[in-house]
Amino acid sequence: MVRLPLGAIVVCAFVSAPASSSAEPSPQLDTKSHFNLRVGAATTDDNGRATICLEVSVWRQLSVEGCGTGSGFLHQDDGSQMAHFRAKWALWRSKLPRGDFIVQAGLGFAELEIGADEPGFDFGSPDGNSASGGEVAASVQYQAPFGRGFELVASGSIGIAYISGANELPTSPSRAQPFASFELGVGW
Repeated sequence: MVRLPLGAIVVCAFVSAPASSSAEPSPQLDTKSHFNLRVGAATTDDNGRATICLEVSVWRQLSVEGCGTGSGFLHQDDGSQMAHFRAKWALWRSKLPRGDFIVQAGLGFAELEIGADEPGFDFGSPDGNSASGGEVAASVQYQAPFGRGFELVASGSIGIAYISGANELPTSPSRAQPFASFELGVGW
């Protein structure tokens, strides 16, 4: 078992360049906003809380994202939830009349929690009520400017996490954990 502190996951850098203004897919897939904060729902969460995602642009088409219900720091509710921590690469961007449509691929890890969250991440055999493992994801995002440097952001993701200790958790029969989510929010 390897337990990593949450502080080891924090990423501080961000750089962004303006997007292309052509109507064709942009060959230089720069992201427009530095940050976006979204709220929505995910198929893996049954604790009655909304999914919250924060995405930070790191460099050109590379961003990092964290998504979850905030278990462990916003609430201590029972129920299952999955938190996601991933790097995302923009594969394709198309300028539309009122915004941008972006296709992204993601690679990272997920933490499946059954009950209240415990600090850190368990990769391997869990000793509590959570287990972590790698994930891959695909996302589509629509960004529409609405003034003063802000954008409306709609995002949908699908993916699968492989969590080797998931079958040792109560009510989780499978190591393969598929997921889908949808969120709306604002970028700046």
